Amino acid sequence: AYPPRRACGFDLPPEQPRRYGAMADEGLRTKLEEQACGKGDLSYTYFHRGAGAVDVPPPKVLSQEELEAQQKLEEQRKQQGSSTWNHADTFEERCVTPWATERLKEMFRGLEREGVTIKELTTVSGDVNIFMVRGKRRQGFSLELKLTWACGDVAGTLTASNVDSDDLDDASVSAEVAKPSKGKAAEEAAALAAARRLGGAVRDVMERFADELRNK
Repeated sequence: AYPPRRACGFDLPPEQPRRYGAMADEGLRTKLEEQACGKGDLSYTYFHRGAGAVDVPPPKVLSQEELEAQQKLEEQRKQQGSSTWNHADTFEERCVTPWATERLKEMFRGLEREGVTIKELTTVSGDVNIFMVRGKRRQGFSLELKLTWACGDVAGTLTASNVDSDDLDDASVSAEVAKPSKGKAAEEAAALAAARRLGGAVRDVMERFADELRNK
C-alpha cells in the first residue's frame, strides 16, 4: 500500500501512478479508435499489403454506333482546336511557333516596296499560341523578326520589334546596311531610308498572318 499524502493539513488518497497511467493509455486508445472508425474528416482506411491484387475489368468493346459517335466527336473537337481529352473545355494552350516560322518565311520572301525587296526572314523570336478557354478559341503572338533586304546594289538587315497581336500598330522597324561603302554613301542613304519605311509592309503581312492563325 502507498502511504497517505498530505496537503494543507488534509489526507489525500494514495498516489497510484500505474493506475492513472493505464487510464490515460486507455483514453488515448479510445480517442484513436473514434478517429479511425469515424465518418468525418478524420476517418481513414488502412490498406494491408498482403490483401492481394485486384482483378482489372476487361476493356469495353465499342459497338459500331459508339465508335462512329466517338470519331465524330473527335473530329468536331479537332475543328474547334481543342484536344479530345479536354472534355470539360478548360484552359488549353497549343504552341504553333514552328508552323508560324515557316509560314512567315513564305509570306515575307520576295515582298517588295519602294524598290526594296525582302530576301529572307532569318530569325523569329517569341511565341505563337492558340488557346482554348472555356470552349472559346483565342490566339496570339508576340514576336521579334529579323530579315534581310536588298535595294539595287545595297543590301542590309531589318529588325521588326514588338510585333504583338494585341497591337500591331505598336511594332517598330529598324534597318541597317550590311556592308557600308564610302563610295556609295548617297545610294546607301536612299536605300536605307526606303528600307526604314517598310514598317507598313510588315504590319500588312502580320495582319494577314493573324487572319490565318484565327482559322488554323
